[in-house]
Amino acid sequence: MAKELHEQPDPKYDLEMAPEELAGRMCAEPETVRWVARMIDNPLADPSDCPDPFAWTLLRQCRANAIFLTFFIEKLWAKLLKPQQETADDDGRVDGQVTIDMIGRIQEIARKAITAE
Repeated sequence: MAKELHEQPDPKYDLEMAPEELAGRMCAEPETVRWVARMIDNPLADPSDCPDPFAWTLLRQCRANAIFLTFFIEKLWAKLLKPQQETADDDGRVDGQVTIDMIGRIQEIARKAITAE
């Protein structure tokens, strides 16, 4: 049965703050977004598989807030899925500005999440 946007999250999907074992891990933003997308409905998300503390934070927010989940899917996941041709310039090189813009948006989300807590 599909979960309605107004329903409360299932407690089995609740996550703690990013575990200490994630400190120091880093990965590229596309890897972060892919990992989160794959773990959204996996109740057994394992911190040892998590590529970055921010990936854990994004996953936690996606599970706790249906509006944030919608934002994640529509803005971050959808951008990652765009074909490379759409972000390539005339000579076929990929424009790094798309990635830089996404990083800025993710950092802003993180700042807002931290100040909201």
